[in-house]
Amino acid sequence: MKVWGAEPPLDDCSAWDEQGEVDFETTTGEVALWTLTLGRAKDVITLAEAGGRWRVRVSCSGRAEVERITRTEGVAHGVERYLVEFWPQET
Repeated sequence: MKVWGAEPPLDDCSAWDEQGEVDFETTTGEVALWTLTLGRAKDVITLAEAGGRWRVRVSCSGRAEVERITRTEGVAHGVERYLVEFWPQET
């Protein structure tokens, strides 16, 4: 996870299976991450001292390998890799 002051450069796209971006607004300047399997992360991420509009980019890899392992061996641990990047949205 990284918090930037402006839009960061795109990470090497060949290192990631998928990348996506979305705008969102926080009223407190904080955000919590959730996963489908583990639920809400314990740590809250402080983006700013007050609310505002932000952009987030999520990059992931290893999803196909997780699917393969799950089908042949059971639950896969530590295979997927994520990079979550936040930066203030330009107005």
